[in-house]
Amino acid sequence: MPACRWIQHRILPVIALAVVLALLGTGCANKPATIYVKQQGLSLAGKTVLVAPLLNWSNNPKAGLVVAELVSMELASYGHRVIGPAEAAKALNLDDYNMDETLDQEKVLALARKLSVDRLLWGAVSEYAYRPGLYDEPTVGVDLKLIDVASGSVIWAAGQSAGPACLTPCDMTVSQLARNVCAELIATMFKN
Repeated sequence: MPACRWIQHRILPVIALAVVLALLGTGCANKPATIYVKQQGLSLAGKTVLVAPLLNWSNNPKAGLVVAELVSMELASYGHRVIGPAEAAKALNLDDYNMDETLDQEKVLALARKLSVDRLLWGAVSEYAYRPGLYDEPTVGVDLKLIDVASGSVIWAAGQSAGPACLTPCDMTVSQLARNVCAELIATMFKN
């Protein structure tokens, strides 16, 4: 019995403390992106991509603009020719980036054909906010699809909804989280 009591009073508290410290030390983490469609041998080499304004289903009126610009910059960082969402919005005669369901795939696909681009990157922002709780945590949800303009077929599609799993206050802003989500989504396009 004394050995059992010693384990109960000495070892278990040490194990519990180690588990709590390990959880606190994990900081903020994102769930991996989900790939829905990916064409075999996908390449954008020599292709021009139109990043259309994203549908904005979030409560933030500028989330579609912010995320579309982040996606555009991330894709351009890989060295690809990109026509950004500001130029697309101008061509679509959109006064504001507060998109809703009225901007449909056929409309942006027609614009892509008019601009003679090879690929169209389009999607939606479902979340872009701070989730209330013990600590206001940023949360971002983005779904994207890459469409071959000539055929109209989706050759890549992925999505991610992320929020940090913080047990302590996080220093991450919603914009930083959105940048991370966009980087991870675009990276899945090029990973084998």
